[in-house]
Amino acid sequence: MCFILWLLLALILNLCADLWRCQLLLPLVSLGLVVLGGLLGFCACLCGSLSPTLFIGLLHLLAGLCSLATVCCFLAEMDLLHRVSVLPDHVEGALGWSLYLALIASPLHMMAAALLVWADRSHSQSYYRMTVYRVA
Repeated sequence: MCFILWLLLALILNLCADLWRCQLLLPLVSLGLVVLGGLLGFCACLCGSLSPTLFIGLLHLLAGLCSLATVCCFLAEMDLLHRVSVLPDHVEGALGWSLYLALIASPLHMMAAALLVWADRSHSQSYYRMTVYRVA
């Protein structure tokens, strides 16, 4: 399953030939990964299962990487724009609030991924201990 996700990410990066497409596609991919992870988590909670937490953690990790790549593409595009053209006097060249939100969202996605992977590992170990205790 992880191999399929890496192939999907490689396909998306190949489609992003220029920075403009990356700025457009990567936030949508990140949003889709978070929504898919949320739906899987909700369904897992309804079923009373913690089995898909590792997969949901990987989805959040990929979403964080997509958010970080979006910010990098945006900053590279802004740097290229400022090198090529000179801004008029009445235009302000400051970075917007959405960039700062994306910079905050990326590590939050990665921390959520780490917590979900940790939860999966601790749940599987405690389940293994319960199984050994029941057999003994």
